[in-house]
Amino acid sequence: MKFFLSVGVAATIGLAGCANQEASLKEPRLTNPPRKVSWQGWEDSSDGLTPTQIKYDGAFRLPLSEDWTWDIPDEGTWAVSRLELASATIAGDRVFAGSSREAGLFVLDRNSGALTTVITTEGPVQAPPTALEDGWLVVDSFGLMLRLDAELNPVWKEPFRVGGAVYRNPVLAGDVALVTTASDSVVAVGLDDGLWKWAYTREVPRGATELAILGAPAPLYVGSEVIAGFSDGAVVGLEANSGRELWAAKVGEGKFPDVQAEVLAYGDLYIASAFGGPVVGLDSRTHGVRWIAEEAAATSTMIIAGGYLYTSDTQGRVRCLDADTGEAVWTFEIDNAQFGPPTRAGGSILVGDVVGTLYAIDRFEGTEQWRFRPTDGSRLMGVAAAPAVDGRQIVFPSAGGTLWSLVANSSSIQDDSEEPAVRPDRVLGW
Repeated sequence: MKFFLSVGVAATIGLAGCANQEASLKEPRLTNPPRKVSWQGWEDSSDGLTPTQIKYDGAFRLPLSEDWTWDIPDEGTWAVSRLELASATIAGDRVFAGSSREAGLFVLDRNSGALTTVITTEGPVQAPPTALEDGWLVVDSFGLMLRLDAELNPVWKEPFRVGGAVYRNPVLAGDVALVTTASDSVVAVGLDDGLWKWAYTREVPRGATELAILGAPAPLYVGSEVIAGFSDGAVVGLEANSGRELWAAKVGEGKFPDVQAEVLAYGDLYIASAFGGPVVGLDSRTHGVRWIAEEAAATSTMIIAGGYLYTSDTQGRVRCLDADTGEAVWTFEIDNAQFGPPTRAGGSILVGDVVGTLYAIDRFEGTEQWRFRPTDGSRLMGVAAAPAVDGRQIVFPSAGGTLWSLVANSSSIQDDSEEPAVRPDRVLGW
């Protein structure tokens, strides 16, 4: 008997019966206290800046305060549990957001959260749009892909039907757009005409009790190759202009072999992970294993910052690994927590608990700096998507059906470096 789990349902494995942990708000530990530009002799000036720039430009710095909220639409016909997986996209004066319970991509005013435009799709949008030089690519969870111009008008004569559910954003590879589906396929679509170019489908045999987590990570485009991960635990290299398989390497084994995190290129390595672990560093030339982190895993997107790899795993841990060696640097854990994908913001790692708290973790030490719960006492009801960060603003959806905008204080800061060893003006006593 086969079992197939949506990526949203799979993210909650092991959470049944877990009690929500109530914890007091901790005072943030700031590595670099805010400094007025006047301290360094510079003048404060907002001449020539837009309202958005005045409100949000500057260095990310804790703590954050509530800015605005927007109720994510729900047409009321979806029976599955709500778990918003689509990260918001901040672009200029706009915020793009999807809903797991209503079709369409929703365009908001970045300053107020007011809805300005709805882009029509057939199904819910659970993948961020992909920015082009002159517009956007949008794909919904029914597999409908659109190309829009900068004014959000259709470019292609007809939308392209990918042929499977899509949960991650399209990737550009020269004059084609690459998109992966939950049925273990990679499809290449002409960027100019919206027509099929090639497709690769991996045949995945499964055991009677093996679970499939249908999330379909976005492919990686490097040089003349497309690197993609599949639900059988394999990472495959494809020829970019034809989709022909060039090589394959096994990463995941066991009950949860699925590669749900996008493969990352780092120096001469490809870094990949299975849902149930391990995390593996592959030589990008020979495709042999250079290092393996047996205890680590990635349930969703991983990030690299400053030579360190950050992941969230099925055991409720956020891990930091040395990206060159795979050695563990630190582990962050909260009782009964299950984390979504991490995001780097300055010297912090932002990560949501799918039960209902947003955390900021010191990215060098793995210690909690700050956590967010709404000031009105309501619960976030789970944060399963990576927060979007731009300047002093972060935007993220909650499973409770709310899109949140938080903003840092408005102190003007000249040096936005959060690297303690790099700060040229770092002095003892600050």
